[in-house]
Amino acid sequence: AVEEAQETFTVAITAADGATIGTGSATVTVVDDDAPPPTDAVVAELTVVNDWGQGAQVAVTVTNETASTISNWSLAFDAPFAVQNSWGGILTLEGGEATIDNAPWNGRLAPGQSAEVGFIANDGLFFDMGAWADTTDVTVLAG
Repeated sequence: AVEEAQETFTVAITAADGATIGTGSATVTVVDDDAPPPTDAVVAELTVVNDWGQGAQVAVTVTNETASTISNWSLAFDAPFAVQNSWGGILTLEGGEATIDNAPWNGRLAPGQSAEVGFIANDGLFFDMGAWADTTDVTVLAG
């Protein structure tokens, strides 16, 4: 839940033209509607940790935002670059598409838990990894 700062407001009760008000009172209910709704999904977030122009270190955080424990997960995304190294998952590249399956030790995620995987991308040319990470959709399959 998101905690809100103290909210203060005034209720003014006035009489309509020619009417008399005996005792004026009002009941006000403040509804905390600022909390985001639960996503009920397993989500992935790409972060460029270090970018040196011709390559970059990329981290992917997988978070279980469901109410149930999952036992495995898999990620799929466009990868218009080569990968030199990866960790935390089993990475497969085929025709510009990358798939990362969980490692044996990080597939099980309880509600609210996360796992992080990463890789070194290298294309040999200048490539805007930040723009790629900001615009790339990651498909997450979980079971």
